[in-house]
Amino acid sequence: MNAQNQETTLISRRAVLQAAGGGAALGAALLAGGLTAGVAQARNEPSLVGAWNCQDVPADGAPPRPFLSIYFADGVFLLVPSSPFSGIGVGAWTSTGERQLTVTDRRFRYDEEGGRIGSLKVRANLTLDESRDSFTGRSVVEVYDLDGNLIRTAGGPFVGSRIVAEPL
Repeated sequence: MNAQNQETTLISRRAVLQAAGGGAALGAALLAGGLTAGVAQARNEPSLVGAWNCQDVPADGAPPRPFLSIYFADGVFLLVPSSPFSGIGVGAWTSTGERQLTVTDRRFRYDEEGGRIGSLKVRANLTLDESRDSFTGRSVVEVYDLDGNLIRTAGGPFVGSRIVAEPL
C-alpha cells in the first residue's frame, strides 16, 4: 500500500470513528433525557411505570405462577415469565381511566426441547389500588400454533406489587 492510500484509509477510519462517537454521544444524551423524564414522572406521580412482582391467581387451587413485569413511561411493556415454555412478553400499555389500564403483549411458546411451537397474545385490564403500589387484573390469553391458528383461549385473574429499592 502506498503512502497516499494509507493516509486516505486512516482519515476514513478517523472520520468514521468521530461520526460514530458523536452519534453515540447524541443517542446516549437522548436516552438519558428520556429515562430521566420517565423516572421523574414515576417518582413524582405514582403510576404504573416501574418494575412489578406479579402472579396469576388460579381459580382451581393450583399454585400461583409468578412473573415479573416492567412498565416503561413511553408505553412499552416487558414481561418475564417463570415458565421455560413461554418466552418474554413484549408489548404496550395505556391508561384507560383513573387507575385503569390495558396491556397487550406477545410471546413465543416452546416445547420441552426448546423448539418454538407457537405464540401467545395476552390482553389484560388492570386497576391500580389507591396507593398505586399494587394492582389487580384479569387477562385473556390466546394460544396460537406455528401457522397462526388459534388453538385455545385461557386467562384469569392476576395481582402485582411494585418492586421498590430496599436499603442494604
